[in-house]
Amino acid sequence: MNKVKSILKFYGFSFAVILLTSPAAFAQCVAGQTALNAGNTEQAVADFSQCAINENDEEAQFWLARFYQNKQNPDHKDTMKMLLFYHLAAENGNANAQVALAKVLLKMDSDETSRETLASYMNQIQEVMKNKNMPFKGEMLHPYVLLILAQEDADQKWYYPTTQKANNEAKVILQTYQVPAEKKAALLRTGSLWKQRKMQETAREVLSVDDYEKFMNTVYPQQGRADAFARQRATDYLKERVEEYLK
Repeated sequence: MNKVKSILKFYGFSFAVILLTSPAAFAQCVAGQTALNAGNTEQAVADFSQCAINENDEEAQFWLARFYQNKQNPDHKDTMKMLLFYHLAAENGNANAQVALAKVLLKMDSDETSRETLASYMNQIQEVMKNKNMPFKGEMLHPYVLLILAQEDADQKWYYPTTQKANNEAKVILQTYQVPAEKKAALLRTGSLWKQRKMQETAREVLSVDDYEKFMNTVYPQQGRADAFARQRATDYLKERVEEYLK
């Protein structure tokens, strides 16, 4: 699934932001892998950057995030790009990126300088994505929410197709993650809202205008509660359309 929404300018990048993932291989992604296989890291970074943005490839986004994270003597821009690409890959549902980003955020929150860098990133991303009609507004999910999403199995992620189905490390970390019960409930609601947004984005992409309106009225009625049976039928119908779309 592939939809161009806006142009994002961020630390030397000028590119279209694509919100829904695509299962197909694209020329820039292939070129990046070819360059990487040939040992041309500089060209691989250039190609994967285009692949990650123009083609919204979660694996390219994850590779770039790790590249900037592991650079020797990274500067402020490298850190910001690391956050950007982990952020985009995590938004696409990449479980490995969600775990990696959770660990980065936990580490950055441990000292004042890193917290300032993170605040700077959020200010920049919010500024360039300030169009209120954009589903993606640059929200940074809490590490606990990222880990909850990352440990989900494939059948829980069918409406945002991703190459990473589940991350076992997330399950291990969650076993020792201490979150107050009151805060945990709020974070779980955040994760639920994130998944609802993903489902709505996918429904908008794969359904006709009329079917999308029916889906929204059934699953997310403006008044009252959704009928459980009707909601399940609407969700099953969306799943069928997603399966057809990805063939």
